[in-house]
Amino acid sequence: MESVALMYIVSCVVMPLIGYNQYSINNYLARIFVKYMQVPDQVYFSYILPAVIIFVFAITFPLGKKVSDKGTVFMQQMGRIKKILNRNKKTGVVMVCVGFFMLFASRLLPSTLQFFGNLFYFSSFAGILYIFHSDDRKLKLIMIPLFLGVLVINALNSSMFTIIVYMGITVYSLFLIGLKASFLKKVVIFLSAVFFILVLQNVKGVYRNYIREKNYTESRAELFVKIAIEKFSQGNALVEETSFFPVYVRMNQGFNISLVLQRIPSRSEFDNGKQLTRVVLASLVPRLFWPDKPEAGGKFNMQYYAGVPIVGWSTNIGPLGEAYGSFGAGGGILFMFLLGVFIRFIYLRVFYLALKTPLLILWLPVLFYQVTYSAETDTLQILNSIFKTAFFIFLV
Repeated sequence: MESVALMYIVSCVVMPLIGYNQYSINNYLARIFVKYMQVPDQVYFSYILPAVIIFVFAITFPLGKKVSDKGTVFMQQMGRIKKILNRNKKTGVVMVCVGFFMLFASRLLPSTLQFFGNLFYFSSFAGILYIFHSDDRKLKLIMIPLFLGVLVINALNSSMFTIIVYMGITVYSLFLIGLKASFLKKVVIFLSAVFFILVLQNVKGVYRNYIREKNYTESRAELFVKIAIEKFSQGNALVEETSFFPVYVRMNQGFNISLVLQRIPSRSEFDNGKQLTRVVLASLVPRLFWPDKPEAGGKFNMQYYAGVPIVGWSTNIGPLGEAYGSFGAGGGILFMFLLGVFIRFIYLRVFYLALKTPLLILWLPVLFYQVTYSAETDTLQILNSIFKTAFFIFLV
């Protein structure tokens, strides 16, 4: 949940703050690409700050004594997990192999089944945690490098790195369970991750340009490494105004929210939750019984709330934008609190169920993968991913 909180704070608070101070309408890059914040900072932060604070408070509220007790119960659960995995060493291998098979096979499935196909792929991350938390060193030495290799190759071939970053955040935290680290070491790891993201955001645009527009046919791994080394060698230049602009644009969810604040209520009225009600119902009713129910994704939301049509690319206003467009500032803050309470309830429920089935803890990255970056998706995707993934884990 701290990972979810971090993403909301960075994309909805820190990046917009940089926008107001560095990439305002007076900045030529922001002006050319129209990426400056669309409302005054007082208007934006008077809504966003309390909304993000209360959302973060709700999702990070301490777990109950029964499932945590300052980490004692949790570490006992990890001990039980190790015993189970040492009796079933092949389970993680099977999960990883099935996941990799479905990574390619799911593309052949009908669109209505592709999400469940992807869930088999996502389950390979739980599988690698099964392998990591067993005591079979030989298995770890073989499977973990193989897993990382397939992951990187797939990312290079598709030029999509989302799963590496967002799934990596939660999986990495589960790799570190039980390992004591100094504060200095944690800071170094965190800053290294930040630097990696800065380099990645700068590399992606150039890399995709070669792959998609220049029809690059040679080694993609070699190309990516070459571009990365060039960007890495820039050092401090990565945070200079021009070089940092692509990172700012990609990670500034506040820009889309400001589009909503600019349009509503001056040019369009609050809809008083009409669309969000349909979203909640859509997450509960199978498409079989509601063929034209709303779909997750930013195309509808950007038009409906922000008045901006998008074609051929993807972006969204996030739950914060939906909440404001539906209820205004006060109602939006309340909505974000209730959304946070719901997410935390599901999170806490996993730990209660884990008292009986400890291995569920290692499925947390799978269950909350799309919640981790939910600041830039929408409420329907949050609910859809939680309900469908929970059902999938139940079937498994």
